[in-house]
Amino acid sequence: MVACRVQNARRKKGLPDYSCKPVGIEEYSNFAKTIDDRVKTRCIGCPLDKHIEGYWCSWEFYID
Repeated sequence: MVACRVQNARRKKGLPDYSCKPVGIEEYSNFAKTIDDRVKTRCIGCPLDKHIEGYWCSWEFYID
């Protein structure tokens, strides 16, 4: 995700980044399982991980 409306809105209000990684793991894992039970989800980077320039978060979907 290159631009995150939630994180951008928080920054505009002077709030710190929200730790959305636990929510993303739950949401994206359930989303993937809905498509195919074999699909696994891995977080490559997401707040509050160290922010990498160029994107807010990155997720990988794969089958073992």
